[in-house]
Amino acid sequence: MCRESWRKLGLAGKAPQPIRFSPNHSVYSNAEVHRWIADPLNYQPPVAKDAA
Repeated sequence: MCRESWRKLGLAGKAPQPIRFSPNHSVYSNAEVHRWIADPLNYQPPVAKDAA
């Protein structure tokens, strides 16, 4: 899969979201990538927890 396809899937919520370290560097949660690999068609991003 090319970088642009992966980016579009992430923007659509169909792949893990990147974690930005700096303007030029991103990483992904290993657990989330493995969840996506296990079932890419039914992948759902984790629900954000409230800080309150």
